[in-house]
Amino acid sequence: MRRGLGMGRLLVGIGSLLAVIGAFLPWTYAGGEIGLPVITSNAFDGAGILMFIAAVALLALLILPYASASGRSSLDRWVSFVILAGLMVVGTLLQLVQLYGSGTLKFLPLTDVLGMWLGIVGTLLVAWGAAEILSQETKARATDGPRQMTTFRSRRRK
Repeated sequence: MRRGLGMGRLLVGIGSLLAVIGAFLPWTYAGGEIGLPVITSNAFDGAGILMFIAAVALLALLILPYASASGRSSLDRWVSFVILAGLMVVGTLLQLVQLYGSGTLKFLPLTDVLGMWLGIVGTLLVAWGAAEILSQETKARATDGPRQMTTFRSRRRK
């Protein structure tokens, strides 16, 4: 039986799609003044590639249970979402630090750096979705009650 999508997985899916689209769009630009050509760079010109890889892996993780015959996947666990979301956050932050370090970090005009904004919003949605998934797992474990130790009876006949 397939697991329901849920709020957390929906946020992860939307955020991952935004980040994948944002990776291809410009993150920064240079030139365009006094007849100079405009040169743009995207997420693939730095550590943003880590964000892209994590976003694609998250999309694959979301699709995996629907692609299997049983409707289950051993990778579809909260820890997988948290690790990949962490990688995505690290990749986005490193890309922003690289842009700041090179002096090309620009926030406006919005249309010229649309990829950066989509990447940031996508990463925030993925982090929120991973937190929701972790919260659901914590609530589910809390309602299970304490774990019982099982004792195994000997199978020998008396």
